Amino acid sequence: MKKLLFIGLIGLAGNAFAAVVCELRGINLEGKVLKNVRLQGCNLKNASLKGVDLTGADLSDTDLSGADLSDAILFDANLTRTNLS
Repeated sequence: MKKLLFIGLIGLAGNAFAAVVCELRGINLEGKVLKNVRLQGCNLKNASLKGVDLTGADLSDTDLSGADLSDAILFDANLTRTNLS
């Protein structure tokens, strides 16, 4: 299921990207460019986001607990009520 979600995300990636499925626990998005992505309210618990470019992303109300955010670019990202524990 993770592979199917990943393919869907890449196919929709871009400035007008909007996540339809928000259950992305444990997904590996290492090194991807997801500028201006809208992932508000999504479950990205334990996701691998190492080196991901999330410039301008809307991550409000997103669960990023346990996610690997090392070297991720979060410039101008909306982290309102985001769980980063």
